[in-house]
Amino acid sequence: MTELPVYPLRLAPVDENDDNLESLQRVIEASGAECHFKLRFYNWIYRVNGQSFEEYLAARPARVRNTIARKKRKLEREHGYEIRLFIDQELEQGIADFNAVYKASWKATELYDDFIQGLACSLSKPGWLRLAVLYIDGQPAAAQFWFVVHGKASIFKLAYDEAWKRYSPGTILISYLMEYVIDTDKVEEIDFLTGNDAYKQDWMSERRERFSLFCGKPRISNSGRGWLDSFFRKWVKLLKASLVSS
Repeated sequence: MTELPVYPLRLAPVDENDDNLESLQRVIEASGAECHFKLRFYNWIYRVNGQSFEEYLAARPARVRNTIARKKRKLEREHGYEIRLFIDQELEQGIADFNAVYKASWKATELYDDFIQGLACSLSKPGWLRLAVLYIDGQPAAAQFWFVVHGKASIFKLAYDEAWKRYSPGTILISYLMEYVIDTDKVEEIDFLTGNDAYKQDWMSERRERFSLFCGKPRISNSGRGWLDSFFRKWVKLLKASLVSS
């Protein structure tokens, strides 16, 4: 049986302080390879710790609380608005409205419409999807794609129609979903996933770093492929032996 060649290893995203990862790194470096970490992105989260939404909101910056209250009053007075939450019903309508908002927003053109639709459908089956749309005058003005799995709410995509920017529909919608996942879903953690945008600090409380781990021999030439294949075969044997002994 012909053995398949094995080439340099890259794992991402990872936590630099993961004990399992440290063990893996020691085994690889014992075989003569070099490993290094590189920062990939920042990750903002909020640990709920049993709080209610009212308690959570009271801890937000005053300007955030004031913006929510003021913009809600202004929007209600001048147009009125409605928020619809799509979990597992009328999903086609929710996705269509999400896409309409995304196209009218400042965001770059969505390159993976089929992926977004497929992901929404897959998440809706077990009831994990939290797709919310805010409507003004019956038209979608802001939309957010969240999902809740195993006590954790993840904020995947946010967008609003710039024509309605003066009403801060995105802020109103974040507030709505925060209240839902905290008071109804009873989540333990809320995760903004990737990015270090300034506004995320207003809603979250903790910033983590996520890295990539690269292991291999720098500047590998074609003539060095044989050495690398041999190294990784040796590494796999050492890793198996380490796992058995532990």
